[in-house]
Amino acid sequence: MLAEDVDLMPLTHAAALQAASMITPVGPREWLDALDDAGAIRARIYLLPDTDYCAWDGMQGRFMQGARAMTQLRARTARLIAFTHRRLAGLDVLGCMPARVSSLGGRLAAELARAEHVWMQRSLPS
Repeated sequence: MLAEDVDLMPLTHAAALQAASMITPVGPREWLDALDDAGAIRARIYLLPDTDYCAWDGMQGRFMQGARAMTQLRARTARLIAFTHRRLAGLDVLGCMPARVSSLGGRLAAELARAEHVWMQRSLPS
């Protein structure tokens, strides 16, 4: 898989995805961790209310791996994006664009960034 954005590179090196969820005082959270061959988390993708749930379920079904012990994610920043996928000369190309989310989705994304102790980038770099 090719990545159109340097920030998506950890996803291209993921060996598996692992689903996780928890119930918090402000509601449920569900996410996917992209794991490398050593089981370290390379990226974390959160499900937001504006997410295409069918695509989310399809991604889990295609790439999921059995449960592993949870490890710490050491991210510095978070971005609110929508993924794009296309085929180019027989290759899968993963891209991203600014996500259009509801006010609820935006508030949840900001809360998730705070909970992960990361800085939330407001838009994609140009």
